[in-house]
Amino acid sequence: MAEDLVFKLQNTADSNVLVVNLSPVGTDDWEENIISGAFLAPNHEVDVHVRDGRDVCEYDIRVIFEDGSTVEDEGVDLCELDTYTVE
Repeated sequence: MAEDLVFKLQNTADSNVLVVNLSPVGTDDWEENIISGAFLAPNHEVDVHVRDGRDVCEYDIRVIFEDGSTVEDEGVDLCELDTYTVE
């Protein structure tokens, strides 16, 4: 049985984070928004629990800000990560 992955998501940008998608490396589509129905304000952080039942550590991350800008980061090892910071 796979363990949940837990990390802090920290926003140091000047804009609210509206969407955060995580997808295991090698998949073709972005998975659901892990902060759906909420947003992450600048200079705030939130605990993220990945409960997808998978036994993988490396994920691609896409962050979409309220101002329309997007950041994508590939191959992030969430098993070794305490905090993921978006800038």
